Amino acid sequence: MASTANITVRFFAQLKDLAGTGETQLLCQQAMRVAEVKEQIAVEYPWLRPYLKSVFIARNGSYCSGETEVNAGDEIAFIPPVSGG
Repeated sequence: MASTANITVRFFAQLKDLAGTGETQLLCQQAMRVAEVKEQIAVEYPWLRPYLKSVFIARNGSYCSGETEVNAGDEIAFIPPVSGG
């Protein structure tokens, strides 16, 4: 039986500016992977899609891959690459 999970998604740097918020909540009806969270954000914030291709992703403060499982109460952070000179 699937349960409903609240997942916090945080945006950093220019993603925060583009999204117009630093944080949003996703309501999930089933087990998810990070890649599915990323796709759901791309649907809700379509203007972020091009930037999401190159972001670093962290689950609960640790970098992870798209295959990482997401659980109720988890925090997913989308962190754009940093450039400088």
